[in-house]
Amino acid sequence: MSNCYKYLPTNRSRRSGFYLKKRQTKRYLFMLLLFVSLMFMILYEFYFTIAERAKNGESEAGIFESILCQVFMLTVCPKKDNSSVIQLRNKVEDINKAQTIRNSDRFEITEETIVFVIQVHKRSAHLRGLIESLHSVVGINSSLLIFSHDYFDEEINEVVNSVDFAPVMQIFLPFSIQLYPAEFPGFSPNDCPWDVGVQKAKQLDCQGAQTPDHYGHYRQGEVTQIKHHWWWKINRVFDHLKVTKNFDGYVLFLEEDYYVAPDILHTLHLMIDFSVDNCTECNSFHLGTFTKTLSYEEEANKVDIGQWNNLGFSFNRTFWNVLRECASVFCTFDDYNWDWSYQYAAQQCFFQKLTPLVVRASRVFHVGDCDGMHNQRDDCNFETSLQSAKDLVESEKRYFFPESLIILGRNYHQARVQKGWGGWSDPRDIQLCLDITSLDTS
Repeated sequence: MSNCYKYLPTNRSRRSGFYLKKRQTKRYLFMLLLFVSLMFMILYEFYFTIAERAKNGESEAGIFESILCQVFMLTVCPKKDNSSVIQLRNKVEDINKAQTIRNSDRFEITEETIVFVIQVHKRSAHLRGLIESLHSVVGINSSLLIFSHDYFDEEINEVVNSVDFAPVMQIFLPFSIQLYPAEFPGFSPNDCPWDVGVQKAKQLDCQGAQTPDHYGHYRQGEVTQIKHHWWWKINRVFDHLKVTKNFDGYVLFLEEDYYVAPDILHTLHLMIDFSVDNCTECNSFHLGTFTKTLSYEEEANKVDIGQWNNLGFSFNRTFWNVLRECASVFCTFDDYNWDWSYQYAAQQCFFQKLTPLVVRASRVFHVGDCDGMHNQRDDCNFETSLQSAKDLVESEKRYFFPESLIILGRNYHQARVQKGWGGWSDPRDIQLCLDITSLDTS
């Protein structure tokens, strides 16, 4: 046979080559599967971290840059430019120190003054609705409006600056997640993801792994901030602001997604005066109720000693001093809701029973129930809720401004708070809450 046929492939060599290629293909497929599995594990690992940090306001670029540095162990990662955050912290600090009161010409706070404290996040449309209703309140020009913010936003500031019918002050939570986006009280890089699971958290050795709440979950900065904000603002108003530091009158607490009736001040003064002779044990006054009012004609002048609620309630320094003494109970109760923590502190610590005087016909309406912390409903919208409140006030306005009040019921029983809703077990949150009361955070 000629030499030219020497290197032609035989059947045997063809089979060998086929099996070699088959083994190589299997090896490549195995390596591909291993790579895909590894990427899936990495993505799964950081999924909840990305979600949490996005909620806290970090940009997508910043989040992924941080993750790349962690995953690939880059020794040289770009340094973050924190100058804008630092500038914002300084601006907030300057505003809080200045304690400026706008529209204060000829304004003088007296014991008859009602101080409105309004908790604001970042829903400017809701805030506009509240301010519109406040503008219609009779006697509002002799009140002080304090807007307490946990988010600095120029649009919201413009909305507040539009108020020209009453003295106004703005205060800002100095440790909001906006001011500390990548560290506590915001979301620290090593924080345990909210629902990572206790065993997985311990394996990761992430921040807070040993202290889950009683549902097995970990802290969420945007959730714990609400309780921090409420506790800070009440300490700030009663104990640190110069204008209210020695004020013994009543403070009325509202939120950005409320709408109020024009006789809310008139009704509150009636309730305060009524309690002197008819309910000396009453220690808070509630201008709102979640119970649907059947008839304003029948009930606009009626009050009850009834169930505590968080819808537009008011108390004075005497009651605040009692609540402040129970700070340790409020701050250690495993519940991210300030209102449930408040009720728990009252039942566990108050030397005087919590006795609220509550209107039968609400003067405060919650119009932000479609997009709040606890409700994300698709079957309603804010504009509809706001218009419903406006329509109700307009249709029932002839029954507002009663001359006197009548008490109908005396139900001294308050619902017992046995177990909190969780979300408040991280020692850092507990300590910060306690520090707000023990330290002058101004």
